[in-house]
Amino acid sequence: MWDELCRTPLRTELEWSLYDAFPRPSARPIIVPGSHGEDVELFLAADVTGAPRDELIAPVRWRTVGEPEFQTPDFEEFAGCVGERERAMFGKLYEANGLVQWNFSLPDYAPCYLDLDEPEEDDLGSGVLYHYDLNPLVPPQAVMGLLLGMVTEVTALHLLGGFEGDEDDEEVDVRDLASDLELDLIAWLAARRLRQKARPGLAAAQWFDSPSIPAPATLRWALVFDAAGSVEGLMLGHRYGVND
Repeated sequence: MWDELCRTPLRTELEWSLYDAFPRPSARPIIVPGSHGEDVELFLAADVTGAPRDELIAPVRWRTVGEPEFQTPDFEEFAGCVGERERAMFGKLYEANGLVQWNFSLPDYAPCYLDLDEPEEDDLGSGVLYHYDLNPLVPPQAVMGLLLGMVTEVTALHLLGGFEGDEDDEEVDVRDLASDLELDLIAWLAARRLRQKARPGLAAAQWFDSPSIPAPATLRWALVFDAAGSVEGLMLGHRYGVND
């Protein structure tokens, strides 16, 4: 199935018209550089009318979370707001030196906090570098979206070199390396891939609400897709990519 997704047909409007298929008015093209430096608009089969049925992407069920590599917390304190699959994802974050936890000290206005300042060894003897702190007051349905936003920030910092400085260097703000729209799109796409119901962040939501506005020229789609795949792989326990 994943190989099929990687070979999904992408065609220009002219190429689709040869199959008597035409892009829908709401279709958003994927824009890639052409061989002569011009932009080329490509459309998925799902975005055109009259596409051959065998070229439509079949619904994909979620992939299972990998088996634990070593003992991890059971995260029972989250049982009232997320399911077993989500708690298994928490375990995968733990295997990658991250700990998801309620933080009762967070002020009411702060739904979550990514703590990178206090590395520690926890009760199970694992080194925790990233504390994904969640405010106990947040609605249960918001937990996964908030968590994916924090995991996105850690992933972007890794991909963009934010952790490469010396220990004495000033901490790098991820928003100095990636735009709010890029971060929102990464988290939103990762949520979709993981079959999680998560609202897009403000920057992405505003862009989604204005389909006539083109993507900013500075938007790095390669970063968005690479980071979203990395977040997905991390949450599922596939460290080296979801197609391994």
